[in-house]
Amino acid sequence: MHTTAQKALILNESIQKNKAELLLMDVAIRIQLSRTEYKLMSERYKVISEHIDRVGSPLHGKVSRLYCQGSAAIGATNKTATEAEDYDVDAMAELMLPRNVDPELPFSLLHESIVGTKSAPTLYASMTERCTRAIQISYHDGMHVDITPTVLFSEMEERTGIIFHSKPSDPKEPKKSLIANPYGFAEYFKAV
Repeated sequence: MHTTAQKALILNESIQKNKAELLLMDVAIRIQLSRTEYKLMSERYKVISEHIDRVGSPLHGKVSRLYCQGSAAIGATNKTATEAEDYDVDAMAELMLPRNVDPELPFSLLHESIVGTKSAPTLYASMTERCTRAIQISYHDGMHVDITPTVLFSEMEERTGIIFHSKPSDPKEPKKSLIANPYGFAEYFKAV
């Protein structure tokens, strides 16, 4: 049997635990994307996929699919804790290119497919940045999409392929081809 002081201590601990849980739930709700933001993310995936594969693009007919990876693939995309409320969604662009391609080529082709050329820029030209492993499109509403080019291995597990690392602005930075399977990781994560 507990004394009155022990009961009060147990009750206080329970209240504190519930407060912490409520605070954590509040934070989770605030940083989770809304249904509207998820819908917008899906629409942008579709539009950018069509844009990359449009007639006149250097990748026309060479994109087998564009799909989400990372937090977007497992339904855990969230906003940052800053006032800007930035959030990113990651995508894989499966390109039909040779596996032994120079790591710079997939980036150059994907970048040009998105931004166009100096003489014929697309509406994405001012929103797009070339990174070392992805092409980043930053939208005015705080969302940015990182698109990573990949070339698949047909004989390996579904969607296993090569991702590339290339930074032409720094010649000392080595180019790399790395084996990855973000799709497989997301499927494994969702299954456990």
